[in-house]
Amino acid sequence: YTIHEAELCAVAEQLRNPTFIGVVETFQTEKLKHIKLAGYSLVSRRDRNDNSGWGGILLFVKNAYRYVIVHAGDSLATERSWHILQSDRGLISLCLWYRPPAVGEIESIISLTEELEELGDGCIGTMIFGGMNVHNGGWLTFSSGTSPEGCELQGWCAENGFEKGVKKPTRGEY
Repeated sequence: YTIHEAELCAVAEQLRNPTFIGVVETFQTEKLKHIKLAGYSLVSRRDRNDNSGWGGILLFVKNAYRYVIVHAGDSLATERSWHILQSDRGLISLCLWYRPPAVGEIESIISLTEELEELGDGCIGTMIFGGMNVHNGGWLTFSSGTSPEGCELQGWCAENGFEKGVKKPTRGEY
């Protein structure tokens, strides 16, 4: 636990202390429930439904911005949390999502629509970030191939006006 906390602090410093830090695959258990990050406030934590300690997501915000974001809710079935950010132009929904690698699993992608309508209602924009574990060689430059879930996510993004933001490999060469 202490090693991971120190590593998280080092990564935040390397990234020049961004306003938001989303962490996926936290591997948190009840025993390690109270993780801290110097200079940041914990906005939300969503553990895997089976309480196995695998997976999990955390969203931190710089202390100076802790009053402009609220945790709006969590997906019931997936490791996804929704937040509302107050900007000077209006409300923005932020979604942090970890989709474990599972070839052919598309239900978590399909369920995005209902959650976006419910938890992003009234917002001027939405950003979804995290680890989706999909491959689509024609869409995502650093994919190892094309999978059903990669095709589904590409279609969902096109249908809902989202653009991909991946600019470099996220794990190894992919």
